[in-house]
Amino acid sequence: MTNHANGRIPLDQLVHLGGEHYLPPGTAARWKWLQQAAWEKYGIWLVITPGWNAYRPLNIQIVYKAKYGVMAAEAGKSSHGGTYGGQIVFAIDVQNWGALSWARFAALCRLAGFTVDFVKPKELWHIGDFNNGWTVPAGAADAPQINHETTRRPRRRSMITAAYRNDDGSIAIQRDPNGPLVWVKDPEEWKGIVAANPGLYAAQVSNAWLRAHMDKWGEVPRFTPPASALPSVVTVINAKDQYIETAAGLAPIDQETASALVARGAVSYAVSQGVAKSLLAKSLQKS
Repeated sequence: MTNHANGRIPLDQLVHLGGEHYLPPGTAARWKWLQQAAWEKYGIWLVITPGWNAYRPLNIQIVYKAKYGVMAAEAGKSSHGGTYGGQIVFAIDVQNWGALSWARFAALCRLAGFTVDFVKPKELWHIGDFNNGWTVPAGAADAPQINHETTRRPRRRSMITAAYRNDDGSIAIQRDPNGPLVWVKDPEEWKGIVAANPGLYAAQVSNAWLRAHMDKWGEVPRFTPPASALPSVVTVINAKDQYIETAAGLAPIDQETASALVARGAVSYAVSQGVAKSLLAKSLQKS
């Protein structure tokens, strides 16, 4: 497959991953391998940030440029457009990368064939496939070979014995018969678990039944990275703008991402519009 100009790839030539997420077959295979590896090793199902945050058509690049200004790539030059720096590149923004430490996330990305930390200002969630995204890599369909001796949490396999949804819609999964349960709070993670486990047994149960079940067999706590592994969330007073603060400066994020980071323990603080402008100016100088 010959690549098209940046942002001009017909969507019917790409793999549709749901919503507004499209990727060429090779990059889609690497992404699925990365999801499976993160799930096998850390029990985290990685998801792409909602919106055009995999392949990004040119008309959407124009919209994003108008919305984010100097913080967005020039339309026709985005790494989300299929080309970057004169070569075939397909970028992905990972919404819940912070559920892992940066070191773990970056290591898994490299194993899957993705490049991290290649844009300025630094975007920790932004990964790129600098391989030929049109070619599916050999072994992409093979299960990741995980060394569980290096995993500092109870092992969770990809095959789940059962799942239970209680009265308020909460979901808990059970790896082994009569084994401990793990809460699943992210709807996108739940979709990924269902996709990875064909024929999964799921049952609707009462809150009392589920509580008794968990009291009897135990509950495995969710893996939560230390706050130091997460970027700080910066909110601008009297404005809706929010950013994350990294070593490279400020980078814009949406409300959903900001809330998710804070919920995971990220430090959050508010600044005036003047201070925000100053920090953004310093970010641009670093880039």
